Amino acid sequence: RAEQAIARGDVEDGLARLRAQVLAAPADTSMRERYVRHLLAAGRTAVAEAELRSGLAAQPHASRLAQTLAHVLFDRGDAAGALAVLLPAAPPVASDPAYHAFIAALEQHAGNHAAAAATWRGVLEASPTDGRAWIGLGISLAAQDERQAARTAFTRARTSGVLSAAMDAYAAAEIARLGTQP
Repeated sequence: RAEQAIARGDVEDGLARLRAQVLAAPADTSMRERYVRHLLAAGRTAVAEAELRSGLAAQPHASRLAQTLAHVLFDRGDAAGALAVLLPAAPPVASDPAYHAFIAALEQHAGNHAAAAATWRGVLEASPTDGRAWIGLGISLAAQDERQAARTAFTRARTSGVLSAAMDAYAAAEIARLGTQP
């Protein structure tokens, strides 16, 4: 009924119903995720953040809650906070390479390219044809002045067959920029 209330425009009633369901079953992370999704859609970011933190306090390994909170924090400009939320709840990389790609991107954003490269390599072990991960690895390797390895990563990205035209052009430009010197 909560979803129906929201669909007909009665957001307050829908949110109240979802909140009641979360209070009745606090361990139900899928219900909390649904509530948070609607809070965010309604622009109630602070309440959504509090719900996410409450859920993670009760279930510290709830990776989907952690990922949502990390996005909220990153959107607010708190990349370090986002990373701090993601790491303790990280599922095995093989079960969720995208989660680890988010970690790698945040490590990269923080300028920790050694950690980012290691995380990108883990993502690529789980998903070797992920062109975006190859680009991420190339960026971190280039930042560490590992030019040949970076060129190889950008080349692998281009041959993955999954890049957008813009990302393919970026990879090509990076290959050219890195030149042929080691």
